[in-house]
Amino acid sequence: MRIPSALYIETTNLCNARCVFCYYPKVHGTMPVKYMDMDLFKKIVNDFVDMGGDTISLTPTIADPLVDKLIDERLRYIDSTPIKKLRFYSNFINFRDKTREAFESMSHTHFNIGISMTGFNKTMYQKLMGVDKYDKVITNLRRLSQIVRTNPFVNAHLVLRRYEGDTGETDRMADFCRSMGFGHKFETYFDTWGGLMEDDIKNNEFIGKNIRKRLPRTKPCEVTYRKPLITVDGDYKVCECRDVFGELVIGNVKLQSFREMWEGPELKALRDRFYSPDTLPEICKKCEVYAPANV
Repeated sequence: MRIPSALYIETTNLCNARCVFCYYPKVHGTMPVKYMDMDLFKKIVNDFVDMGGDTISLTPTIADPLVDKLIDERLRYIDSTPIKKLRFYSNFINFRDKTREAFESMSHTHFNIGISMTGFNKTMYQKLMGVDKYDKVITNLRRLSQIVRTNPFVNAHLVLRRYEGDTGETDRMADFCRSMGFGHKFETYFDTWGGLMEDDIKNNEFIGKNIRKRLPRTKPCEVTYRKPLITVDGDYKVCECRDVFGELVIGNVKLQSFREMWEGPELKALRDRFYSPDTLPEICKKCEVYAPANV
């Protein structure tokens, strides 16, 4: 049985940044803040373990996992299970003492945290990330470095997004990463969130010239095979990337096991919709993240 390379779990729908390249600022304040019930979280993890899954990501579609008030408890729970790998992306504005202690305690599951960051001085950080938290993030990264250097189960890397007007800040940040014991990767392109932010991205003076090209839709998207996401309410979203409004929901783990939905007819029917432009899901028509699956 083919299983997803990772199961994504959205434990909160809240974010503490207002990035100009993310859809979150458009929905902030329009929906109630939610945190996933711990019993539901355990059920999801256990369902995935039972079907042979070994990798979990807590990266949501639009939110930040370190804002989750139960993140410490969730990290400790995953570390107590057979899950071999845990990963997620965060802006790393939040790094509470209890969260730091949970990081330090990891002793079974290998944990990789990616830090999403754009703008490598106070001015550009605020323009692109939408909040005045640059100094706080740098302080938190120095605290994280101490853990990465002493706990072999924890490692970190930064995603460094290049932008117009960069005068060498991104390269200097790469040097900072190396000095902290972090990995890093450069990201050059942005996307329009399936067309939802087309004007916002194209008209932004710092990122509007660096938009990914859209590939022709020839097969189901690879994400439908690799990156299912369970939302804070338990909905199974076929795509963790850009399905902000749940167009690609095929069930709920409160009513079925993850395995039942993964192997069920609803998922196959959704994948089949990619073979015709008439049935292609609306959110997928303009998505720059699309890549054809190897099927």
